[in-house]
Amino acid sequence: MLEIREEQVKIFQNEALRKFESQMISHLDQFFPERCRELGEEKIREMIQYGVKHAATYRIVSHRHVCRFIDLLVLLSHDFETQLSLKEFQAVLNDLELQQRPDVKLERLCELVQKRGRIGGPGAGSEGDEAGLLAAARADADQRFGEDPLDSVVASYSAGEVSSPVPGG
Repeated sequence: MLEIREEQVKIFQNEALRKFESQMISHLDQFFPERCRELGEEKIREMIQYGVKHAATYRIVSHRHVCRFIDLLVLLSHDFETQLSLKEFQAVLNDLELQQRPDVKLERLCELVQKRGRIGGPGAGSEGDEAGLLAAARADADQRFGEDPLDSVVASYSAGEVSSPVPGG
């Protein structure tokens, strides 16, 4: 019987993390190029790591759903769900009825963005621009990423590695 040691699992997890980050950077650069240039690749990677870990706290764990969550982080700001002015976002993220329905949860968050227009961050565009960007980014996420959970990727982030969100949101 084949046995996989813990060190080997860690290597697989780290490789999966790097692959997801690279795919996310490509995705974000395609749909949010101005924000990516503004932050630079290192800060974008930190934001992706923060997004992966933070999305899991809301039971958003598949590649596709985490991608959409990170899209919102980049579009609005890195900590949109904790800002006092965004209580509606908190209500959706913490809705117990939506715990097992990340598609609906993310759809409602996108509807809030469309309803309220841009809620912060530099380079704010018009409401229609953001709605179109989110729709295009969602289509890309649906095509680029699958429903596989990111559990192995989430586990590869130790508590010390991603201690705080990216500044400058």
